[in-house]
This record gives sequence, C-alpha cells and structure tokens, in this order.
Amino acid sequence: MIRAVKGAFPHFLFIAEAYWDLEWELMEQGFDYCYDRRLYDRLEYETARSVGLHLHADLPYQEKLVRFIENHDEPRAASVFPPKKHRVFALTMATIPGAKLFHEGQFEGRRVRLPVFLGRRPAEPVDTAIPAFYRRLLKTVPLKEMRGGRWQLCDITGWPDNNSCENLAAWYWLCTGEFYLIVVNL
Repeated sequence: MIRAVKGAFPHFLFIAEAYWDLEWELMEQGFDYCYDRRLYDRLEYETARSVGLHLHADLPYQEKLVRFIENHDEPRAASVFPPKKHRVFALTMATIPGAKLFHEGQFEGRRVRLPVFLGRRPAEPVDTAIPAFYRRLLKTVPLKEMRGGRWQLCDITGWPDNNSCENLAAWYWLCTGEFYLIVVNL
C-alpha cells in the first residue's frame, strides 16, 4: 500500500504511532516517521544517562523519529511535568534530530486531555509563563536551520568526587557556520 500511494503521491508522508519497539521495522516497511515513545518514557521516568543512551542511536534512524512531550494519548505536559521539567523537556524535544510534534494546546499550557473526537473543551486558566516560554523557544531556537545542519551528541564527564554530570545531557548543531550548544539538566 505504501509503495502504491508513494507512486501516485511521492510527497505523501506516512507516520506511524508505533510502540513496543516496532519503529525500525515500520521504517523498513516504508513509513517516513515513527513516534518516539521511548524518548517520552525516558524523559518522564528515567535518568539523563538513559536519555543520552537513547540519543546515541544512528542518526538516520533518529531523523525519522517523531519527538513529542505530549500527544492525544498522553496526559498534558503542563499537568504532568513541573514547570522547570516541562521547559527542559520541550527544549530537548525541539533541539534533537527528528520531526517535532507540538500538540494542540501545548503552547497554552492546557491541562485537560480531551478525547480526539470531542469538539469542545472546558474553560481553563492560562498560565502566562508557558506561552511566553514557547514564544521564546520558537523565536530563539533556529528550527529551520537545524534541519539542514549537522547534529552531534556531546560526551558528558565529571570528576570522581562530583557526580552532578550524571544529570546533564548535551548536544550541538552546526548550521551554516553557526554553532548552537544545548546543555540540559534532566
């Protein structure tokens, strides 16, 4: 089916909402992108080291992953993550290779997760810090330039009597002569 659709519509993108470690198999079958649920789980439940190990995957594979911190199946980011973690996770998701999925209402900090078929929503107070953060993120992070740039994960090391480096992850982008270093405290 994928081959037939691509033959008629070569720019059509197939995106799989994949779980259970089936992402690579689906990519081999022709899907252009697959959800990266593993990253979401590592951000929410595991350590910076675990996130770093996840980001060591081959770059061609990572470039075909859909990165997100909220979607229609998960609780809203603003309701699950404390404000600092929400910002760090959004920055992480936005600045690593792969497609970016920003869910409807995420920029406003919505907390109520609605069924996808529901056409109305309850009134929610807006936390002005979240929209301000996303405006800054989208204005500051050169997302367009990163698509054509070179990405590299950085090694994190510390010293014997200080293990604080275990909370950090870092990577950089080299884009049209510009260097962007991102260091996050997960």
